[in-house]
Amino acid sequence: MKRVFTYALVLFAGLAVGQPGLAFKQIKTGKGRPPLVLASNMGYVVARIGPTFDVKGAGETIVLFRIDPATGRLRTAEKHSLNPLPKGEDVSALIGGNNAFGTVNGEHGDFGVFVTSLSPGDYVVAGTQSTCYCMGSYRFTVKAGELTDIGTLLVGLPSPNSVVPEFRGPAPSEDLEQKSYTVPEAMAIRAAGEDAVVPAVLQSYRRARAVLTYTRFDNVGGWMINRLSGLPPVDHETADAAEKVADRRYKRGSLSNRWPDVNPLPSTSAAADTKKQ
Repeated sequence: MKRVFTYALVLFAGLAVGQPGLAFKQIKTGKGRPPLVLASNMGYVVARIGPTFDVKGAGETIVLFRIDPATGRLRTAEKHSLNPLPKGEDVSALIGGNNAFGTVNGEHGDFGVFVTSLSPGDYVVAGTQSTCYCMGSYRFTVKAGELTDIGTLLVGLPSPNSVVPEFRGPAPSEDLEQKSYTVPEAMAIRAAGEDAVVPAVLQSYRRARAVLTYTRFDNVGGWMINRLSGLPPVDHETADAAEKVADRRYKRGSLSNRWPDVNPLPSTSAAADTKKQ
């Protein structure tokens, strides 16, 4: 169900999205618009997001955020942060909404296909407009001049009869479901395989399949918390792990000073599966 979380989106993406001079831009297509051109100094992400809200492919808006793989901390442009980004690089980017290149049929319905340009680097699927998946999500690398396929992102709410197996569970109270910022949204990700489908307008472009690596990260926005559906239980963390990535400007153990899992799960992607064969 489509729900609007304008305030949450401002909290979540407002650290950098939309600043002039950055690479982040949701690419639009359609009559009268030029074809997609991959600039050699920028990265690009393609994703299928759904199930769609309408026949035009509108879907949830997803937030991608820069991350430091060594610490599991989100990166910002703040000069006093532990690993600040250079001036002019994207901290975060949005993908989804009303800018679909078209729709494709998936296992659980129709999905809008979206493309976003952004600074090359390491990103995490941080969340929706309301929910942070800091308790368990996937990070991936975007390279310059490449169109990186991060797969299919399914978004919804828990329900006993959900068509998405990972979303099956107790349904939230109806009065809460209709109100903004009350029920964390669920998300599951299917890595892109060799048979991943895109609309005809994108079929001539070579797509690099993202290697999706499990990670946890800090909840810098203080919004609702969840983890991607279908992931195993969260491992406990240790004091030694905390010390390695602690930001001493903040209280130990606070939302601004949490640390990643001690034993992260291995990478999962179609590319990784191919290597094993």
